Amino acid sequence: MAWHPRKRTLFIAFLLVLKVAAWTWLLSTIGAERIVEFIGAENGYVVMFLVAFFGGLSTFTSVTYFATLLTLASAGLHPLLLALASSLGVSIGDVIFYYIGHLGLREVAAGRLQRFIVRTSLWLEQKPRVYVFAVVYSYAAFTPLPNDILAMMLGAARQPLMLVLPALILGNFTLVLLIATFGSWLPF
Repeated sequence: MAWHPRKRTLFIAFLLVLKVAAWTWLLSTIGAERIVEFIGAENGYVVMFLVAFFGGLSTFTSVTYFATLLTLASAGLHPLLLALASSLGVSIGDVIFYYIGHLGLREVAAGRLQRFIVRTSLWLEQKPRVYVFAVVYSYAAFTPLPNDILAMMLGAARQPLMLVLPALILGNFTLVLLIATFGSWLPF
């Protein structure tokens, strides 16, 4: 039995929302510090990867994501390794949102949103690839805003993944390295 693309996209979106809700509930109930205590400091990089992955899947969990990053950095974990683990986790989440946009946002969108996606696609097609790369990198590297909507729009605009992904990964790495370095200077 084949699923209609719109139903499949909505089902995937529902599963993502469910995962995000479960992770947010876990972090808000138990707390990131107690989770790290339970798992152990030596596994802090794995914890950061998981928090980054799930934190990158929702605008609402970004506060927990940054709090966990600062906590682990101030606890003495190496900022460069935290940046590697975290940027990988966030970037995987960004790719999921890219594919949600690529596979179904155009079909699900209606009215103004659909017109905006079409206009954005046409506008991006006129820009040099290096410009698109620079804008995506700058957004991901120098704003603490979530990348999920940007990644979804780039997917819906049919921007090549091989252009978008390196810009997101490098941008995520830059932002996390800056925050982790700052966190390593905190006197906790």
